[in-house]
Amino acid sequence: MSMQRSSLWAARLAGCAFVLALSSAALAEAQPVHRAPVVDRGDQPSLVTFGGDRAGISDRALVRWGALDLTHIRAEDAEMARAGERRVRIGVNRAAPLGDLRAPLDGEIVRARDGSVVWRLALQSEDAVGLRVHFPEFDLPEGGRLVMADADGGKIVSYTGKGPIGNGEFWSEPLYADTVLIEYQSEDDLATLPQIRISAVSHFYRLSSHDDGAAGERGSILCSLEDPNCHLNLGDPAQVTARDAVGRYTFMEGAFGFLCSGCLIEDNDPNTYAGYFLSAAHCVDSQSVANTMVIYWHYGTPQCVAPTPNLNNSPTSVGALLLGQSVSSDYSFFRLYEDPSDGQTFAPMSFNEPSSGQDVHMIHHPGGSWKRYSRGTFTGDDPFCAPSGSIHTWDWDIGMIEGGSSGSPLFNENFEVIGALTGICWYCIGEGCPQPNCDTNQSSWVNYGPRVTAAESLISSFLNTMAQEDEYEGNDELVESTPLPLGTHDLHLVDFDDYFTIELCEPGTITVSIDFDTGDMDANLKLLNSTGSPLRQELAPSGIGSVTGSFETGIYHIHVERISGWGGPYELVVEAGDDENENGVPDACEAPACPGDINGSGAVDALDLAIVVGNWGACPSPPCSWDMNGDGQVTAVDIATLLSFWGPCP
Repeated sequence: MSMQRSSLWAARLAGCAFVLALSSAALAEAQPVHRAPVVDRGDQPSLVTFGGDRAGISDRALVRWGALDLTHIRAEDAEMARAGERRVRIGVNRAAPLGDLRAPLDGEIVRARDGSVVWRLALQSEDAVGLRVHFPEFDLPEGGRLVMADADGGKIVSYTGKGPIGNGEFWSEPLYADTVLIEYQSEDDLATLPQIRISAVSHFYRLSSHDDGAAGERGSILCSLEDPNCHLNLGDPAQVTARDAVGRYTFMEGAFGFLCSGCLIEDNDPNTYAGYFLSAAHCVDSQSVANTMVIYWHYGTPQCVAPTPNLNNSPTSVGALLLGQSVSSDYSFFRLYEDPSDGQTFAPMSFNEPSSGQDVHMIHHPGGSWKRYSRGTFTGDDPFCAPSGSIHTWDWDIGMIEGGSSGSPLFNENFEVIGALTGICWYCIGEGCPQPNCDTNQSSWVNYGPRVTAAESLISSFLNTMAQEDEYEGNDELVESTPLPLGTHDLHLVDFDDYFTIELCEPGTITVSIDFDTGDMDANLKLLNSTGSPLRQELAPSGIGSVTGSFETGIYHIHVERISGWGGPYELVVEAGDDENENGVPDACEAPACPGDINGSGAVDALDLAIVVGNWGACPSPPCSWDMNGDGQVTAVDIATLLSFWGPCP
């Protein structure tokens, strides 16, 4: 292969994925920002215990790996790029030195300062800027959790049950230090042992292809790294939507960890925040790899020319379901295992090709760096280095494309997504052609793949799916809480929350029970007072749970909160006092159908008068049906009241 062809091929490998689009009649500028809600995660611990002393881990509890040969690793990176690798490699997997680690056989069991008993372990890979831990076996008893933290205290994550994917096997979220602290905590102080096995760590030797290996430090500043806040009109909701819909993600494939970019896509159901995500097939093209995806959101500067952001401050999404992909067209379409809930936005798609000469925009994570911006001009011409029929751009006048940009969205002039980046090439004549630099405009063809009707049809089918709702939908916030009758209800949880109102008209007991399929979601059932403060709550890991308590008269709220999954049908049973006529209203809250008709004969007559007179004096257990004015005793006032209703009931 000539130096010219080699240079062109290597350049082409710097980017990523296929063009897909969707139609929108209204201009994007006129559309409101479709932004995911911010919800409280709730169960994350504030601190890893470690007996209160992170520095005092014994040798038995510490597993060490030596430093990697980065000269050799970086030479491999260069060779992988020449061989066709378009992704940015950042991690190398390292097996446990003496075989798989198991709890509680490895590590140590200690008594924490609060008297509880925990199992703990520390993993150290020398000079790593970050670590991911592989759990090929993971199954915790109910009430147990595994807590992980980096030794610098920058981030803490926790896992329960069978892990974040729910199948008992996963790669942990990255923790950015060379030492990771692990602790298993249980309600029964290890009386029931967990099934925890650790086989490997992924040693991150860099955070991006631009940094010097030091976590959070700014590396080389290239002309391709243009801050979107310096170029976007942040008063335009469409441009804010485009910026905040893009995510940087890491994933595991084979023996390595990699980086790519992708974008949340807006569906056509206004009641949902479904986490549909578009990227490139050459990044992720299988379900096993999709399970390892960790997407970082809002990894960018808060304003133009601001300090370098910290990855630990970026919310994450873990794992995705691969809905469809095409290797030949180089696109992958996912739904995140947990729909976004940290203020991300959702970019609209257009399946219409732009006109020649129109501006196109890219927002991406080149090299894995924080969020960047590029702008170019669209052309429909075929490049010499991409398949005929592809969609391309020509001449970026702001920014460039690099490895790590793979899978990032291409936006039309209205900031609607029309594809995902698959590759790039540029003209170069003669051997030893230089890479584009800041002094020369990058004359590039960016390939977004051939137009494939099947791909458009597949994506549209998901975007046009409407979530099943129930008659109470629209009750996603406390202020939208809707009255719920007593009895059994077949309901459907859409998005994150359902709120209902019930009333006690006399002191009594409220019991609420829930039943749902854990394949659809995990949910938390709460009983709240009139202002929204929790009174009782029940996390129902098995899909069945209830809350109950005795309360004074007043208004109460039921809150069904989705913890994970996509929501779905559930049954709710509500009991709050007697309901003899089974109309869903507590008897105590109903006015008598015929005041004075104590015996229910259909008339107020001498028999009712006899009941009142026969119970003269204080009521033995208020309220009493013969106490006509509700003052707790029968007097002449009650007789006069009854006589005022004399005769047949209306």
